[in-house]
This record gives sequence, structure tokens and C-alpha cells, in this order.
Amino acid sequence: MEKLIRSYFSHNTGEGACEVCQGLGTSLEINKAEVIRETLSLENGAVDFWEGRYKAYQTDIFNWACAHCGIPVPNQNTPVHAFTELQKNLLLNGVEDEMIKKNFPETAWPKTAAEGRFEGVYPILWRRISEKGELAGKNEKYFNTRTCPKCGGERLNALSRSVTVNGTRLPELSTLPLEALNRWVAGLESSLKGEKRRIAAPYLLDLKTKLRRIINVGLGYLTLDRQAMTLSGGEAQRIKLAAALDAEITGIIYILDEPTPKGHRGSHPCFAGPEGPGQYGHCH
Repeated sequence: MEKLIRSYFSHNTGEGACEVCQGLGTSLEINKAEVIRETLSLENGAVDFWEGRYKAYQTDIFNWACAHCGIPVPNQNTPVHAFTELQKNLLLNGVEDEMIKKNFPETAWPKTAAEGRFEGVYPILWRRISEKGELAGKNEKYFNTRTCPKCGGERLNALSRSVTVNGTRLPELSTLPLEALNRWVAGLESSLKGEKRRIAAPYLLDLKTKLRRIINVGLGYLTLDRQAMTLSGGEAQRIKLAAALDAEITGIIYILDEPTPKGHRGSHPCFAGPEGPGQYGHCH
């Protein structure tokens, strides 16, 4: 077994990421019902995202591809549900479809679309996603998002998911609220003895310091697997505040112009007034 280094425990690295979802925790599948209306012909809008001149252009290329390999060209206004199996496979998956290659092994396919190299409805959609790097806009309705069947949403590959520390796996720690994670770190520290404790001491101190600072600004309920885009404006500001408090700089004054929500002031020195902790909702 090769030595496991920290990159094995990050879903943002090739060593750690799940090989199916590439560390996203979710996978996409084409929503066929939104893409193809089989009761319509290509000319009448069977492919939802073929519009205007683009529809005529893609229909022409499909017909050229059919003619090139000897597949009968569908009659005009023929609904897709009446297509033969080969016609459907060519339409959906293009000239790279396995069934097409198997049935026409000797065919030399054109190199350009203008010559009849038909890409296929599904490959066009996948290319759009890969080029944009995200699922957004009109493309959203053409895909369904589901939890990755390989990693179960844990983002890491099988080896990285199986490693435990004090009996707990990393993905399990990622789902704990930060207050619970802080208690787990304390339990880990108390379980270490002698040389093990000495080696782990600086890492445990770093973890405890960062966790306490986030908890002290009232975000102890957050989990590490929470996506940044789902944070509210106030939560995002508090994360920035916690990061600022963690910086080793001097000569900086932070002024918070809004009160801290009740229940999160506690004994944090930033919120202490003459009458004791929690009197003020802002720093001086």
C-alpha cells in the first residue's frame, strides 16, 4: 500500500477525488423527456434546443450522415418515435455511437459537420456542459442531478473514504456541526498518549483554534460539507470575520455595524461592555 499523503483526503485532487463524479459528490444524467419530444418530427421541433436556423442546420447534417453510411433518410415530418433503431441511435449519440460503428465498421466518416459528421443530440449537450464548466441557464432543464452512485455523495475515492482516525472516517466528520466536531477533536486529543500526542499537538491546536473562532461568531451549527453558495449573507460575513480574527496582524480595528443575533454573544470579548459580556452587539 502506498503512503497516504494529505492530497489523498481532498476531493479537489486527482489522488483523493471519486473517479466517477470527480469530487463533486453528484453526477448528471440527461433528462431525456425534456430533450426529445418523440411525437414530433425534427422539422417540427422534436429536439427541444434545436431552434431556428440551428434546427435546420442540425437536421441537414443528420440527413447527410444517414445518407453517408447507407441508413435510410427519414421522410420529412416523420415523428421520431417512427425512426428505426439505427436512425434513433445516430440522432441521439451521433457517429461515435457503438451500434453505428458496429453496423458500419468500414465506413470512413467525414471529419467535419459540413461534410456530414453528425455529433449527436446527447454529445452536444455534454460538450456544452464541459465547455462552460457548470450547469446553468437553459441547459439546466436538460439534466437531472443525483447523488453519485459510486461515492454516495462523499466525494472521495474508495481508499480515501475507508481511512479512519480514532474510528471515524473523514466524510463522517464533514457532516458534523462544528460544535460537535470541536468535541470530537477534544476527544481525539485526550485519547492520544506519549509520542503520538506530541506529534499531533500542533495540528490539534490549529484545529481547535480555527473551530473556536468560527463557533465564537455564532456559526457552530455549520458543517464542513456545506457549500459556500448556500450560506446567507450574514453567515458569509461571519466566516470572513472568523478568518480575520485568525490573521496574525496588528493595528487593525474591526467595526461591526449590526448587532450580533441574540444567543451568539456569549462571553466573546468583542461583545463585552462595562456591564459585562454581551452588552454590545459590535466591537469597539
